[in-house]
Amino acid sequence: MKKLALSLLLAAALPLAAQRGPNGPGPNGPGPGGPPGAAAPSPDQILKAVLGLSDAAGKALQTAVEAATPDPTAVGNALLAVRAVEKQAQAANDAFKAAFAAILTDDQKAKVQQIEAIQTALFAGEALRGLGVF
Repeated sequence: MKKLALSLLLAAALPLAAQRGPNGPGPNGPGPGGPPGAAAPSPDQILKAVLGLSDAAGKALQTAVEAATPDPTAVGNALLAVRAVEKQAQAANDAFKAAFAAILTDDQKAKVQQIEAIQTALFAGEALRGLGVF
């Protein structure tokens, strides 16, 4: 999950990093968000928050499963907590992708789609290599 989140952030940030607007970084100035000077969370802070929730839920599940006599209710609750974090991360990713796509030109959207297609092919290649096909 860490690799996926990091690769999505990198793929999404590439078109913006290459473009500067008339008023500074970004296509139309300092960037979206609150008023100038307002501190918005950095992508690194967001990533750490999501991964922190995921790690905590995963550790709770591991602890519940590896107990001397695992309590089925505790294991089930921990699994549900992991699923809830996964759903939150997916919702945040979907919202980010939609907001990001809204600020791109058609040419930039095409480039992002090319990057995503390459990423999918790379993941498929890694999976095939892991299966011993390559």
